[in-house]
Amino acid sequence: MYDIIFDFSASPIGGGLLRLKEYIRFFNTHNTNVLFLVHPGVPVELYENSNCKIVVFPRNQIKRVFFDHVFLKKYTGEAHCFFSYGIPIYKRLADVNWMHLSNALPFGYKKCTLSQKQKLKNYVLLSKFKQLDKSIEFISGESQSTIDLFSESIESASKKIILHNGFNTDLIKYSETSKKINIALTVGGESYKRLDLVYKCFEYLNKKKQTSELWIKADKNMIPDWIKRKENVRIIGYLPYEELLDLYKKSAYYISMSEIENSSNAVLEALHCGCTVMLSRIPSHLEMFSDAITDQFHPDYFTATKENLKKENSLSWNEIIKRMCTILAVNIS
Repeated sequence: MYDIIFDFSASPIGGGLLRLKEYIRFFNTHNTNVLFLVHPGVPVELYENSNCKIVVFPRNQIKRVFFDHVFLKKYTGEAHCFFSYGIPIYKRLADVNWMHLSNALPFGYKKCTLSQKQKLKNYVLLSKFKQLDKSIEFISGESQSTIDLFSESIESASKKIILHNGFNTDLIKYSETSKKINIALTVGGESYKRLDLVYKCFEYLNKKKQTSELWIKADKNMIPDWIKRKENVRIIGYLPYEELLDLYKKSAYYISMSEIENSSNAVLEALHCGCTVMLSRIPSHLEMFSDAITDQFHPDYFTATKENLKKENSLSWNEIIKRMCTILAVNIS
């Protein structure tokens, strides 16, 4: 029997991939009696030398949403704890069942700028979360605002826990050696990321001569044509993680005008690479900081630096994972 089964098979990109990488790194040295279910799109080099058991768990998104309980049937009773990253748990799978909310959008999509297709997708996802097994011991999110959005949408007696994103301690070397150039960076082109407002913020910084170019890391098909035509905008597609960190290292500012976030890995990484951040005044952004810099040009935006981060948002991944393990140890025993 495994101590923990981690189901990270929802997605091969973004925050899930980063968390998977850090969890595999941690358990390689602390406890190898764990099983990771991973998406087939996850780079093999991330786990090929792992001491832990790895199972590549192929399934498309439609099957994952509607038939997940069928895929997971073989793992019922095979672990003391089942930890699911972003995928609803529909039935009891282990002694302790832990559901982690990897995305706040299904619980707050009605207030966001989305296409009808995106709204329908999140409506379906929310309906599936409403079918969660009622005996789940823990439901975690990466911010209090995600927990609040979940609680407003779904009645659940499960214990709610904030399981923050950690930061990669290797990033310290980036902030210490940063040589900034006069650019602002943003990541993501989805409609709720509000690139129109991002460009407005960039124009404000540009007029103050604090930035000269806006670099957008996103699928160019997501970016409004009027922004793509701007001479002071550079579109950047897919980048390996190390190259993205190098971009943070170069950028003077990181801008996010998102209407909703769980908790932004990109913001944390930018801060630890020495960027000043300009952020929308949404709950998940605000709760990361003890205070904010008061140089404001609009009541909905604020700026901050690494020094403004709250202590709980400055913890390493090791510290975050150890906290989770402590909770599990108490409840499994």
